[in-house]
Amino acid sequence: MRGGSMVFSIKELPDKERIPDARIAGNLVDTAYDEITKLNKIPAGTVVEEPPELKVIEEKIKTLQNDADEIGHKIVSEVQEHELSMEESYEGLDFLSYVLYFVGWGLALIGRLYEHAEQEIAE
Repeated sequence: MRGGSMVFSIKELPDKERIPDARIAGNLVDTAYDEITKLNKIPAGTVVEEPPELKVIEEKIKTLQNDADEIGHKIVSEVQEHELSMEESYEGLDFLSYVLYFVGWGLALIGRLYEHAEQEIAE
């Protein structure tokens, strides 16, 4: 089935199903191409009214573009939020690694001192 009858707005679907359908976009392009071909066959100077299907197609294209922009902005904002949370986690873990590094070296030093003290006592 080709033409504007298969074209729909992404906003008509529930949030979980708001994924653009490539077949519908392909049908939209085919229909627009057919309409452009028909318009190119009209002799120059002839005044012809645009077919109503073309206006519907233009509206659907604008709607699909707006929906694609909305989805793109949503994805970018989610990625930025995830990046921010990862940076915050990294800062906390980075500080913790320095603290644990210091504690490890401190324990090693204390162990060496006790070992040295025990050797002196044993002698």
